[in-house]
Amino acid sequence: MLIAFDSVNGVVVTGPESQSNIESRYQKPHKNTLTDGGVITQHLITPQSTPNCNIRRKNSGNACHNNGKPRYECVVCNKPLIKNNVQNKKAKQVEDIFDWFEHTNGDPDCFGDGSMGASHRAAVELSAHRLARASHQLHAGCNSPEQAGSYPRIKPEKRVTAPENNHWIQTDVHLNTPRVAVEVFSKVSQLDLRRRLTVLFDAGYDVYIVFDVDGRYDPNQIEMWLQDVATVPIQIGRFDKSHMVSSDMPPLTLGTRFSKSVIDPGELIDAAVPLFVQ
Repeated sequence: MLIAFDSVNGVVVTGPESQSNIESRYQKPHKNTLTDGGVITQHLITPQSTPNCNIRRKNSGNACHNNGKPRYECVVCNKPLIKNNVQNKKAKQVEDIFDWFEHTNGDPDCFGDGSMGASHRAAVELSAHRLARASHQLHAGCNSPEQAGSYPRIKPEKRVTAPENNHWIQTDVHLNTPRVAVEVFSKVSQLDLRRRLTVLFDAGYDVYIVFDVDGRYDPNQIEMWLQDVATVPIQIGRFDKSHMVSSDMPPLTLGTRFSKSVIDPGELIDAAVPLFVQ
C-alpha cells in the first residue's frame, strides 16, 4: 500500500511522508483539494506541523502510542499497518511504490485487488490520499483524542447507487463526508461519462475526473470537449507516473471538482462530443 493513516500525527500520509526526516514534497496541492462546491479546507497538516492536541505525541516509527493504538492504520479497513523499511530504496518503476505499508495480520492490500494496472492503481491511491487528507482536515477536531484521531473511510472500487432509480456504477474512489468521488481513466476505451456523472450526481456526489497522461486518450483533448459543455472554466485531473519516481513535481492533480452546476451530463449528447466520451 502506498498510503496510510498516521494516528500519531493525525494525518493521511504517503510512504515518503512517513519518514521522520523527510518533509512532503507535495504540500501545496493538498491545501485546496475540497474548496470547490462551497467546501473550505483548514490549514495544511503535515508531520512537521501537527495540531495542538497531537503535539505531545512522539514520532515513534511503527510503535504504538500511549493508548496502545497502532501508529499506522489502513484508510479503507481501519486495520493496523506496518511500515516497511524502504527509506533508501530507489523506485525505478511504478510497481516499486506499493510496498510501503502492509497489513500486520497478512490481509491482502485493500487497493491491490489484481484488476488494476500499476499506473491506474497509483492514481487511485494518490486520489484517495488527497481526499482523505483534505476531508480529515475538515472534520478532525481537538476536543478529544478520539475526535482528533478519526478520519474518513475511503471506499475504493465500490458501487454507488442513485436512490431515485437504483442505477449504479462502480467508481474508483469515493468518500461520504463530504460526498466526493474520483473517476480515473487510463486504458478504458469507452468513457461513458454521461451515465457515470448522472449516477454520481443523483447520488449526491461531486466528482473529480483524472486521466493518465500515458493512457489511451489525451487529457488535453478531453478537457477541450468537456469545456464546450461546462458552465465555468475547467481542468481535467492528470496523473503522470514519471513524477512518481523521478521528479519533484506532484504526480497527480485532481483538477476541477465537477457538480451539476459545473456540467450537465445531458449536454454530453452534443454532436461536438465524441461517442466514446459520451
